[in-house]
Amino acid sequence: MEKLKNLWDNKLWFKILVIVVILALSYWFGIIAILLGMILFIYAIVTVIRKYILKKNTRFKARYILLSFLALTIMGGYGYAQTHPEEMEQSRIRQQDAKAKKAEDAKKAAEAKKAADAKKAEDAKNAAEAKKAAKAKKAEDAKNAAEAKKAAKAKKAEDAKNAAEAKKAAKAKKAEDAKNAAEAKKAAKAKKAEDAKNAAEAKKAAEESNFYSAMTSAAQTVNNNLGSTAIDSIDKGSIYPVLDVQLNIIFASYTNMEIKSLVQTLNESLVQIAINNGQTHPQIKYYISGVSIGENRSILNPSEVKFNSNLK
Repeated sequence: MEKLKNLWDNKLWFKILVIVVILALSYWFGIIAILLGMILFIYAIVTVIRKYILKKNTRFKARYILLSFLALTIMGGYGYAQTHPEEMEQSRIRQQDAKAKKAEDAKKAAEAKKAADAKKAEDAKNAAEAKKAAKAKKAEDAKNAAEAKKAAKAKKAEDAKNAAEAKKAAKAKKAEDAKNAAEAKKAAKAKKAEDAKNAAEAKKAAEESNFYSAMTSAAQTVNNNLGSTAIDSIDKGSIYPVLDVQLNIIFASYTNMEIKSLVQTLNESLVQIAINNGQTHPQIKYYISGVSIGENRSILNPSEVKFNSNLK
């Protein structure tokens, strides 16, 4: 073991040979390489916490562990894809089949809905025509009865005429009352809808206010947990639920890798606080001295930070 350690410390060709062998094994044993990469990633996080938060000495540097994680996962994923083409092709085919089945089901549902709507319209049309025919027959019968009654006795016809006029006036009044009732109902419904809209807007405004208030207070909570001032302030962004996190100027003295690691850790804490306050996809932007350094992937993975060119 001591001889191998000396070769590693003193011989460049031995380091190159070891790296090539590890990469080759990662290519041929992709799943194992990816699992080892995940273990290295977890170990890198533990190393960062021990070194920068717990202030303890660590055996390896976090950036080297992260580089090893990237090399193993990239080479392992590429190697698995190259050495198992049948499985990759079967996965692609299954996805295409599922997509085609979903499209076919949607098409059938749309056609069924269209047929149901057409049948409903036809039934309504037939009902209206039947009602119209019944009303026409009834009017014809009334007309024949009125004419027969008029021919039988003029006085009775006059009485019937007066009665018809009275009935017409009553019907007109009933129609007017129904119209007024319908208009009142419509106005009440409109007021109810407006009240519901106002209530929803008020609720949304309250939720937004509570969210920003909680996240502003979260700066002090995170600083207390870290034991130092990492966040100067958390401000309301341009739109809801955007947050502008102003980091302490001390971050400017760190290396890019250290900044990325610390910001990633801070982001995970802030996202969890946001989730606890009812917002599962917050958009968090990070600044140092007013300069943007990145923001989290609010839609796909809020806990992950995407850094911009200022840290590359």
